[in-house]
Amino acid sequence: MSGERDGDELEPQPRSRSARRFNLAVVQAYTVVRGMAPLVGAVAPYRYYGSDASHLQRAGMAGVVCGAGGKYNTMPDERVELPQFRAATRMYALAARTICS
Repeated sequence: MSGERDGDELEPQPRSRSARRFNLAVVQAYTVVRGMAPLVGAVAPYRYYGSDASHLQRAGMAGVVCGAGGKYNTMPDERVELPQFRAATRMYALAARTICS
């Protein structure tokens, strides 16, 4: 993910302890797998990438949009490259292990 943040569009802090734990687990897993911290919030220019996260944000809930993709997004034959798929799989497994432990 790349882009700029809009301060007035940033996601609210999760209200519950479990939501904060979930978000932190995803951020930590991303950092381990990718070697850098992810951008958090409404990342310009795409904001929430056409997902339901924008609706969750307006309702005061924290959504997470994180995974493989980028180069071929929003194309008729949308796909991901295998290294991105493998990295996302590792990230999900690490986050799940943290959340479930």
